[in-house]
This record gives sequence, C-alpha cells and structure tokens, in this order.
Amino acid sequence: MDGSNVPDCAQVERFLTDYKDVVSSEGGWYLARRNLDPLSELGLTEALAREEVVNLSVSDYCEGPTGDDNPQERGNVYAFGKDIDGIEVYIKLKIAYVGDKKIAKCLSFHPAEKRLNYPFAE
Repeated sequence: MDGSNVPDCAQVERFLTDYKDVVSSEGGWYLARRNLDPLSELGLTEALAREEVVNLSVSDYCEGPTGDDNPQERGNVYAFGKDIDGIEVYIKLKIAYVGDKKIAKCLSFHPAEKRLNYPFAE
C-alpha cells in the first residue's frame, strides 16, 4: 500500500469509535459466515471474536479506507491485524449503511496470509 493512502490517526480512531458504538447500540454486530471455520481453527467463538474486535486500537490498523464491492451497502472497509495466541490475525471491518440503518460488519477474521504492515504501531 502506498503511504499516501494512509489516513491519519484521528480518522482511524473515529472509525473505531463509530464502529464500537454501532456494535453496542444501533444495528449490532454481524460476522460474515465464511469466518466461522477460521474462528474455530483459532479456538475462538463468535463472542470472543467480537471481544477482540471491540478491543482493537489505532496501533492495530493496517490499511483502508477502501470502498466495498457490495452495491447494496454504502461504507468503507478498514483492515486491522492482531496477535492472538501467537498467530497474526487479519480483521476486515465495515460500518454498512443499509437504508438508514448502520450495521457493524466483520467481513474477515482469519490468520493473515502474509505479514501485515502497521503504520501506527507503537
């Protein structure tokens, strides 16, 4: 990823704050079903994955925002990474806007296929 595409820390922080607000209130949390097998392989339940997601911070940011290819929903996609029991996990999140409703979506939650870059790592 070209460094010029990296948002500032404040933009990533706003996304995470908004995402966590949606998880805890409005539309709730949706985990894409394709992630259930990888979760199982990581020894996680959907509830534990949700907990990992709500504990993400700016230092876990990897890339985004990018557009989503789903024409039914507006919203940008952000990617994060997290070490879970010694395994680097790739987590892709989106706040989906469906009509006037917001849904916090977890599009990907699986072991990273390659080493991730963390532009705001401490």
